[in-house]
Amino acid sequence: MVHRTGAADTAHLTRLCLHGFPRDRNRGAAVRAEVITRPAEISGDTASSESCLVHALDYLKAKENLEPDLVVFLQATSPLREADDIQKAIEILQRENADSLFSACRVEGFVWRVEKDGTTRSFTYDHKNRPRRQDAPEDLIENGSIYIFKPWVLRQFNNRLGGKISVYRMPALNSFQIDEPADFELLEHLMAYRNAEQKAESGKQKVEIGEQKPGGQLSVVSGQLSRIKLLALDFDGVLTDNRVLVAEDGREAVWCNRSDGLGLGMLKRKGIDVIVLSKEKNPVVAARCRKLGIECIQGCDDKLSELKQKAESRKFKGKRSPMSAMT
Repeated sequence: MVHRTGAADTAHLTRLCLHGFPRDRNRGAAVRAEVITRPAEISGDTASSESCLVHALDYLKAKENLEPDLVVFLQATSPLREADDIQKAIEILQRENADSLFSACRVEGFVWRVEKDGTTRSFTYDHKNRPRRQDAPEDLIENGSIYIFKPWVLRQFNNRLGGKISVYRMPALNSFQIDEPADFELLEHLMAYRNAEQKAESGKQKVEIGEQKPGGQLSVVSGQLSRIKLLALDFDGVLTDNRVLVAEDGREAVWCNRSDGLGLGMLKRKGIDVIVLSKEKNPVVAARCRKLGIECIQGCDDKLSELKQKAESRKFKGKRSPMSAMT
């Protein structure tokens, strides 16, 4: 695992602890891992990870006469991995007789590219011949969690990837990365949730979201998330998949997901109000909201002002958060 002590972009993150563990070299000492200090000339914020990896290989060769068969490169800014992810990734590389491998997650939806001149173009599909989403090819994005390669790949290409390249697919939930301090809180929530799920699967009683364990500590979500009392949603693209079916007479229909009713019902049972604020005036919005049993305001041009009024009318008091972010 590479740690860049002098990097300007992550210097403010290097001493923070994630889920009780430090991200810096102290973590290496805690698990009795060998720590190799990189020279100053390859420690700045412009130094590449490859330069550090080459240095580590040279160090092991000179000091211990060791040339590993494989290098497993884990990035500290991508900490969400299951216990068996690394082993599974190695097995894929070996099974496919590959020389290098990277972990990735699927890119959902259609991606557009913004050019240097500010123009945009469809990047992962031809917008003139728009395919059904289920018929589109699989697009992947590196999640930075796991890289595995044979040492000769790094030395020959000065790159962690080369030769025959394989992919280890990971779920999007385990693909979040740390780029700024606020990301720590998100990762803390995800790791706590995952730990709770693992305990439930091992036969222990599952603790519901917002429920307190003995001792008074919140189990799955932190105190901040448990203070949410009002969830505000848009309609198009949130409670629909953003498609519209238009009939010959101009009538419109949308695609919705029945699972929304289950999820919204769970929120309401926890005392969280739900409201839809939509600029759309089509009666399909009100019809769907009636079905879900949630409040709906249509033809809303200034959603923020409307949301503030709703929060005030509900007289939220104390430190309880009146709203969540609106999509």
